[in-house]
Amino acid sequence: MTLSLKSNEATKNYYPFDFEFSVTFTLTDAGLDVVFAVQNNGNSDLSYSLGYHPAFNVPIDGEGSFDDYRLDLEPAQDSLSTYEIVKKPNPYRSGKLEKLPNYHNGIVELDHDMFAKGLLIIKNTGIKTVKLYSKVTKHAVTVDVADFDHVTLWTKEGANAPFLCIEPFNGLPDVYGDLVELQSKEGNHHLAANDSKSYHVNLKLQ
Repeated sequence: MTLSLKSNEATKNYYPFDFEFSVTFTLTDAGLDVVFAVQNNGNSDLSYSLGYHPAFNVPIDGEGSFDDYRLDLEPAQDSLSTYEIVKKPNPYRSGKLEKLPNYHNGIVELDHDMFAKGLLIIKNTGIKTVKLYSKVTKHAVTVDVADFDHVTLWTKEGANAPFLCIEPFNGLPDVYGDLVELQSKEGNHHLAANDSKSYHVNLKLQ
């Protein structure tokens, strides 16, 4: 199934570019393939951000509890940084970096306390896949994030919610109080006139 959006006079009131954007979902025996395609139909540079917001039940299939689950980030990095988030009331960046909590040797041990400030935006310094798993279940979810600059982790803060979002992202929220033009927005991607770009995400379920 392909969903598409093409620019028109209404969209240009908010986003002043000629573009076409499509998302194609393909069911496979192993899970789901998702392809995002961006086309610049204009005669100037197009500035955009793009992210995917899948959420997964944790615990998976009701087996265990949230704290039983882990994330395996491959390939393993010595340390990973996240952008400090401030709520004003929506999530902005403070401009500072923090260490990813509960991270050691490629593994993140999940608990709700690590999301007390809200979402965790990980600088992707080479992460290819993120696997959600637990020893208490045979099931797991693996998300391919290789085409994306950042990986965002989120569950509803203060709610002990039974889900986790694993979000591949190209783009960043603004730094609070720092107004910038869309063309120079940090984290945005760019397309030259009449150029196109696609991004792939694979969700493997077991």
